[in-house]
Parts: sequence; structure tokens; C-alpha cells
Amino acid sequence: MGRARRRKKLVGSWEASRSRASSVDQRLETMVATGDEVVVIESVKAASDVYCPLDGEVVEINQAIVDDPSLVNSDPEGAAWFFKLKLANPSDADALLDEAAYKELIA
Repeated sequence: MGRARRRKKLVGSWEASRSRASSVDQRLETMVATGDEVVVIESVKAASDVYCPLDGEVVEINQAIVDDPSLVNSDPEGAAWFFKLKLANPSDADALLDEAAYKELIA
């Protein structure tokens, strides 16, 4: 089955109502693959997909960002993490870019 068919929206829309946000915990322990859509960030003007960087199991979802979506803008490199992933193969992380390498790539 192709990735497009296997897409899983784990956290859903950060703009979801609190009643919908309470269902987020039911998505823990979900296995995801590299490239799977796992989050959709919605704003007034657009929606953006967030894709899983590596294969693994979702072990925690950040309830703080579900409760306060503005964290994406106010603290994007701190409190605004989306989910924690237990990697299927931890050595796969070695192939990811660090911040300096990413900045060099986009310069």
C-alpha cells in the first residue's frame, strides 16, 4: 500500500475544539512511516501538513499545543513540539540534518 493511502493524521487540526482534542490520546502507540502525514496545522488562510521524519511509534502527543495552538508561533523551538517518536531504527536519525547543516542547505 502506498504512503498516500496509509496517511495517518495523529494529532489532527491544532485548531480543533477542545472536545475533539480530548480524542488525541487514543492515537498513541500508532506506528508511522517516514513521510506519513501526522499533523495538519490550520490557520485562517491555509493548512499545512507535517510529515513524519522517520519510521517509529508515537509515544507522546503534546497536549499543551492542542490546548494552545498559538504556541506554534510563540515558542516554535521550545514548548511547541508536536509528538514524540520512538524510532524503529535509532541509527536512521544519523542521516537527518542538524540545525547548522539545514541552514547551510537553505542559504
